[in-house]
Amino acid sequence: TTDAPTTAIPTAPLCSDFNLCIAIDMSGSVCNGRSSLTCEGCEPAQFCNSGGETQSICCPNFANTLETTKGLVTALGEGTSADQDYSIVHYGNSASEASRLNSWTQTVETLNELEYTGGGSNMAEAISLCQSTLDQSPPDRKNYMLIFLDGVPTRPVSTAQSAARAAASNAKEQGSIIIPFLRQEGNESDLALLLYLENHISSVGKVFLTDSEGLNDLQNSLEEEGICLQSEGSIFD
Repeated sequence: TTDAPTTAIPTAPLCSDFNLCIAIDMSGSVCNGRSSLTCEGCEPAQFCNSGGETQSICCPNFANTLETTKGLVTALGEGTSADQDYSIVHYGNSASEASRLNSWTQTVETLNELEYTGGGSNMAEAISLCQSTLDQSPPDRKNYMLIFLDGVPTRPVSTAQSAARAAASNAKEQGSIIIPFLRQEGNESDLALLLYLENHISSVGKVFLTDSEGLNDLQNSLEEEGICLQSEGSIFD
């Protein structure tokens, strides 16, 4: 006799409960129109304050970052049944904690209260502070960091890139998954920056862009990591 052929039974992906810390870039390059200004406090206003935005928001780029973040948190909050919490960190010359792990609705409220600071880009502190919020996680959750940025880190002066690399390495050792989210001006790509982020910051060897294609790529990556979404197609439409 011969054994009947067996048919593999497809299994659904293991759905993961998760935490997501989002680090918001408030450095001068967000609003300085490609100048060397640090735009601290959105000053000088005649160069930094643009697009009809209030001085607390400062410029369309920062307004778009906030809207993208709120859209992302809302889409994930409404689009998955997993247990989930979010924390918010923002960074310029240094990093500050806007909220510890909280519900998605409370996180959107926190985002509505953020004000632009300007300054340098201290990614190392942002990653370390994000990790400190994720350290408060309930057990058995996946921890993610989404790092908004538009260029290489610049603080601390002279050690910025190595400090960010060390902070990222430490967070990865704690099991956190780091996802760089890059805002580009036009269609230009900085190859050195992309390689730095892919090789030294990202946990998945990728950098995602803050456009519709990048959001869809991010969704696919999260699904591959085990975040199960309730609806088919893009959650960001």
